[in-house]
Amino acid sequence: MSSVVDNLFYLKCGRVNSKINMPTLLIYEGFKFFFYANEHQPRHIHVMKGGDFAKIELVSLKVIDNYIKPKDIKKALLIVENHSAEFERRWDEYFS
Repeated sequence: MSSVVDNLFYLKCGRVNSKINMPTLLIYEGFKFFFYANEHQPRHIHVMKGGDFAKIELVSLKVIDNYIKPKDIKKALLIVENHSAEFERRWDEYFS
């Protein structure tokens, strides 16, 4: 699936190439949301903005690691919350 809505990009992630190691789910307002191809439970998402990064559990929205500015992590959490169903679905599809 690939769609563009108000600078919102969902990127297709799949097992097309065994060299893919960071399936990107969303790029939005300078944030990149992704997971690694060898992830583990619980379901979580990695977020990068510039050189900063964080790790957020999808179900609880708990921030596991955070090296993002406070205003940016708040915005990242809001984006994850708004897209959590899509992120969880994509996680399940990728790892099934």
